[in-house]
Amino acid sequence: MKELWNYILPSFFSDKRAKQAPSRGIGSILIVAILAVIFLMFGLIAAYTLPFKANFENTPELVATAERAFSADGAALEIKDGVLLSDRVIDTVTDDEDRQKYSCGYDIVIDTRKVDTFDDFYAYCVSKSGNEITYEEYIELDEDVKTLYTFAIRYSGKERIIDDVWVNRCESYLDASTDEDTVKAYAEVKNKTGDDYAVALYNLYVRTYYPPLTAYETDGNAPKTRNYYYHNFSDREKIMFVFCDSMLGSLVTEFGAKNRFYGNYSKLNDGAIGTTAESVKRFVCKSVEGATAVTVYSAVMGFFSVAPFVILVVVAVSVALFCLTKLSKCGELKFGAAAKTVCSFVTVASLVSALAAFAFGFLVSQNLLAWIEGIMLFAVLAIRVAVMLIRASVEKKRESKLDPDNNDGIATEAEETVK
Repeated sequence: MKELWNYILPSFFSDKRAKQAPSRGIGSILIVAILAVIFLMFGLIAAYTLPFKANFENTPELVATAERAFSADGAALEIKDGVLLSDRVIDTVTDDEDRQKYSCGYDIVIDTRKVDTFDDFYAYCVSKSGNEITYEEYIELDEDVKTLYTFAIRYSGKERIIDDVWVNRCESYLDASTDEDTVKAYAEVKNKTGDDYAVALYNLYVRTYYPPLTAYETDGNAPKTRNYYYHNFSDREKIMFVFCDSMLGSLVTEFGAKNRFYGNYSKLNDGAIGTTAESVKRFVCKSVEGATAVTVYSAVMGFFSVAPFVILVVVAVSVALFCLTKLSKCGELKFGAAAKTVCSFVTVASLVSALAAFAFGFLVSQNLLAWIEGIMLFAVLAIRVAVMLIRASVEKKRESKLDPDNNDGIATEAEETVK
């Protein structure tokens, strides 16, 4: 156990123990790999989650924008049964009056209509030459002409109410359908009543009347007002969306880092949302805290996106050590011995990289953090190997003056084990 401990940690600080690394088995390397993954992953999770509060509170333009929009003269927000309610829609992106009244350098959208609120969308088709026609006009075209057009929809942001006129329109279309799957699905819809019937009927109508809408709605059902914002404004750098069940946005920190955030209201109590700056900060930070699982998932995905690079770093440094010991003639290490030696440095290098990623979480965009970990890992390993080689070279020169026949170097103890 002591030897394992020396391999995992002290080897990084002691060349003497590092020279014993080639004697370790595959089990030791696996333990190092597990510890490295734990350090790197938790470092990335910490970098994604912990800096948000400081970054948000140090973005006065966003705080001021939210404070104005949350005021009694604004949306007058309230949480009831875990759902956020407001008495109006605020949209500083498209509404000039809202922009002048609430924006302080950031855009804000407050729309607490239900998640399944239908959008009063417009369906059209565009030819390769740019000619736009309605979908109804497209249906009347000859089949060979239809191939020249591409289907698309345009969200309006306004609600489409499924009233009796729409219900009659949907029923007339579906009653006339002869498609077997449509007839079967329509029969199931008829078993529903009230609002459930109207919603299911309209969704079936949209799915069967129009081409597939999965490019706009992941479930393929009728377009929702929520996705009006996603499709039109989600790529903006300075914006916050506040919906009935969640909030999300993008901010630019005082250091110029661009970070996205997401939250829900699971950690907030029912009641009115305060209108002071402190109340706004608490609302936003608590919301983001409630969605920690989503943020953690993003961090884990970020780690796995650079995991091949991390493996490549360890292999590359091992190859470098293998080659340099041959070139410098400071005791030649076989590749396996070189790899085990580098692996003995990985635990500490991973910890340093994780701490660096956390520190950079306050300074740079989140999409760079995983790469910073990988680059830091390479830098720490490369520096540690360079220091070991320099020390071995200096020691060899000193010993050669005393004993010209001494050719021992970095692999003195390692080679005894390997051979």
